[in-house]
Amino acid sequence: MLFRSFRSTLNESVATELAKAIQANTSITKLVLIGNTMTADFIKLFAKVISHIEITELKLGNNSLGDKELKNLAIGISKSKVSTLDIGNNLIGYEGIAALADGLPKSNITALFLEHNRIGPEGTKALAAAIPNSNITYLQLDGNDVSTEGAKALANALPTSNIADLTLDLNDIGPEEIKALADALPYSRITELSLAINKIGPKDRKSTRLNS
Repeated sequence: MLFRSFRSTLNESVATELAKAIQANTSITKLVLIGNTMTADFIKLFAKVISHIEITELKLGNNSLGDKELKNLAIGISKSKVSTLDIGNNLIGYEGIAALADGLPKSNITALFLEHNRIGPEGTKALAAAIPNSNITYLQLDGNDVSTEGAKALANALPTSNIADLTLDLNDIGPEEIKALADALPYSRITELSLAINKIGPKDRKSTRLNS
């Protein structure tokens, strides 16, 4: 069962009622809270209850979530049943992603959507360090300024990871980073790799989707 909420102000009282409703209805496994206004109180309370409910798919995109909010959520998510986590189109930087990465090996997450945040090379390196010990098979990192150091860290992590589908569109990736990724591919589980709108060459503005 699916529960959706859009363009609402989510505060502590809403979180309390939402938690009660979801706990009472264990058939709800997908929770979509995209494009809402989440108060700090909501985040703190939701972080506490997420590990006690049956949600396996959680979508929190476009909520202006930053590092502080993700650090609060990360502990609860690592103890939850969530396997698909969508926190794209937020304001997440290094500290937030490092907190999430720290809990990935203990989590059930297999699909992670992080597109259009502020993760940067250092955040990508923190994520790459955690990936080999995680269950992640799908990773979306579009528009995160991954850059050279981040792309190389991901390339080094691929051969010992479970990732089969990796999306790195809009990340200022050039020939040096592509070579590192290409060298890692034969030793990885990658079946789909997207590198659209990077700096690969004269055709860098055309979608590059590799399937093997």
